[in-house]
Amino acid sequence: EWVCVSNDTKVVYEENGGVGKAFTTVVLSGNAAGVSLPPFVIYGAKNVNRLWTQNGPDRAQYYSSPKGWITEELFAI
Repeated sequence: EWVCVSNDTKVVYEENGGVGKAFTTVVLSGNAAGVSLPPFVIYGAKNVNRLWTQNGPDRAQYYSSPKGWITEELFAI
């Protein structure tokens, strides 16, 4: 799914809740030249389950945090 916004939009945010308390964060980034970094996926778990990484986007990076949120440590990677 693509989201189109005006070029002066600073932050695009969407939260989709499901059943239970599981949370997953996906960080997508790119620059004005059209260069994009691989998706950065953070699951709410102690460890990343290998099944979660199968058939994902090319070059995606998978990590976990207790709540599935980005942490200071993950941001610095």
